[in-house]
Amino acid sequence: MPTSTISPTADSYLAQASANSTLGAGNNLVCGQIILNYVPFQNYLIFRFDLTAYDGASIGLALLRLNVIEAYFPGGMHDLTAHELTTTDWLENEVSYNKRTNVLSWSTPGGDFNAVPFASAQVQSGITQVEMDISNFIRSKRGQQANFLLKLPSGLVHLNHYIIFHSREASNSSLRPSLVLVDLSPRIADNVHLCPAFKADQIRIAHMFDMIPVNNEISIQVNGYRNASTKSLITDAEFTVTIYDSEGQSVIDGTLDYISSGNYRGSLNGSGLESGSLYRVVIEDTTETPSATVWTRWFRAQDRPTYW
Repeated sequence: MPTSTISPTADSYLAQASANSTLGAGNNLVCGQIILNYVPFQNYLIFRFDLTAYDGASIGLALLRLNVIEAYFPGGMHDLTAHELTTTDWLENEVSYNKRTNVLSWSTPGGDFNAVPFASAQVQSGITQVEMDISNFIRSKRGQQANFLLKLPSGLVHLNHYIIFHSREASNSSLRPSLVLVDLSPRIADNVHLCPAFKADQIRIAHMFDMIPVNNEISIQVNGYRNASTKSLITDAEFTVTIYDSEGQSVIDGTLDYISSGNYRGSLNGSGLESGSLYRVVIEDTTETPSATVWTRWFRAQDRPTYW
């Protein structure tokens, strides 16, 4: 499964306590609330990723991955939220809490951003890495520059609550922020057609829900026609089913058995899945050369008996 990992072209943090300081050249990124002389000050993170090379690409999953230096949350778990920057001409070595460049100020100190978050991830003391699914936002920015801000809630009862990440300037390259893009432009079968309903000239996948069960049997059923004009039932396919993790590694695979004309069924053991993690299910027809994807979808594993 095609995967690409890219680094930000710019990152920094906006420190309210040092509102005119430029911090983009540092090795650390501080996010959250820090108390100085009994006064709470906020810190926001900003990132820019260059997606011009991915114009038109089919991106199934986009994971923002940040490595933690320190996480301090005495009040327990908090939500780290992502917000689209509405002003995007900031410069990494000039941006501050008050200004986006040396000569241009933010309309609002602390950055101009959409108040409604497009994604979030839970953080708590002791964590070492944060992964945030920002797929919808990244898909909307294909062929462009993706600029966004991360923040923690302010005005909480507890005094200090913050998280510090490695920046793109970190000496250890493996600890720098990254964006993992999974499922780039897969080849789709051209003579087996995807359909969410009962159309006579298309294939359909039975039992579709939002979760893959963990430690339970996963049941799959494929029904449909091979040819739209002759409406011939599928009888010659050889369907394989593969479940990939978010890194693109195969964790479970199997085949579907021919039951009757237009009807294939199979089951997989979900014991290898981790509850709460994202997985991609791919059904391929191996009678084509090369094998072609008939159907694919992302799911989040959950501990409960269900079918999809």
